[in-house]
Amino acid sequence: MAQPLKSPLAKAGLAVVVMSSIWFAVFEWNSFHFTEFGDELCYSANHEYYITRHQTLWEKLTKTYPHEYGTAKLFDKTGKLLYEGKIHLNSQNGPGWLSNPNEVYFQGGASTEDTWIYKLPSSPGGRSQASCYPTKIE
Repeated sequence: MAQPLKSPLAKAGLAVVVMSSIWFAVFEWNSFHFTEFGDELCYSANHEYYITRHQTLWEKLTKTYPHEYGTAKLFDKTGKLLYEGKIHLNSQNGPGWLSNPNEVYFQGGASTEDTWIYKLPSSPGGRSQASCYPTKIE
């Protein structure tokens, strides 16, 4: 039978664990897939790379349309995570796939702190375009 926590130190430790778990669940865990502007996966033209967009519970509850905030994660076609960063999720801000140089970028909002550029190991294919290409159909 479990014994109740008697020590003040044990109670304080439990409180820290509970509060840390709540903080993580609300402010850190990217638990919501952002699909408002189309498919969950945002492919490059040649489907060598794709991006997923996510929001924490806090970001989801404090929407400030049209500049909703979240995290973009860049993967190669094998599913290997290459990069992740905070962005404005507005579809006009990206992603932009560039073939020369081989890069993908998201433009920031009012602040350049929200802009990220990642140099890709190979071309994303196609012409420079700021959008998601359709889901690959095999």
